[in-house]
Amino acid sequence: LHRYLPSKYIDRDRNSELEENILKLYAKLSGYSSQEAKLSYLDFVKSWKIYGSAYYFVEPQNSRDFPSEVVLAINNKAILVVDPETKSFLAEYPYAEVVTWGHSPNSFVVVTGNLLRQTKVYFKTDQGKEMNGM
Repeated sequence: LHRYLPSKYIDRDRNSELEENILKLYAKLSGYSSQEAKLSYLDFVKSWKIYGSAYYFVEPQNSRDFPSEVVLAINNKAILVVDPETKSFLAEYPYAEVVTWGHSPNSFVVVTGNLLRQTKVYFKTDQGKEMNGM
């Protein structure tokens, strides 16, 4: 396992469980051609929330729910707020819930909700124009 996985993913107490899970997954792939395995992997990666995102470091301006600096991951499905330390998703704004978004020279804003009730989340950034064009 040490040859194939970063040390942060290896837990000595769970090595046998991890090996067993890897072997089960490997058994499922037996019979796949190299091309089929690659396509299967690509299908798996495309299912990730973060797939196809452009990343921007920003500073939240009106939300105490976020740390002082976060990463906005913008893709064709949603705008995601990611903690740069833990890589966890702090918020997700699917486009079905985004009323509009915009920018100024120093900020990017996301407006979520519906026609009756809306919430604006501001982020300080000098890349607002680029983010707006995504």
